[in-house]
Amino acid sequence: MRQSRRDHRVQHVQQHSLTPQDIHAREWVAPAVLTYVAEQLTLEDLGQEGWDERLKELNWYLVPSVNPDGYEYTWDVDRVWRKTR
Repeated sequence: MRQSRRDHRVQHVQQHSLTPQDIHAREWVAPAVLTYVAEQLTLEDLGQEGWDERLKELNWYLVPSVNPDGYEYTWDVDRVWRKTR
């Protein structure tokens, strides 16, 4: 049985977590929820053993607002506006 070179190498693949929120301008709750989740992940002790190690295994990309101009427009002008500005 022939064994390839790749079998001898141990590669660690870093995993990523991308969490964009507020893609549509009228989504008001999503950015607040993401901000709360980010706070809970970083500041609170969740009481689970090994939680810190699991958090460090991922590269976290938290994007609270993809469409900040549209978000502001829904507060000031048109509540049901959905597009970008």
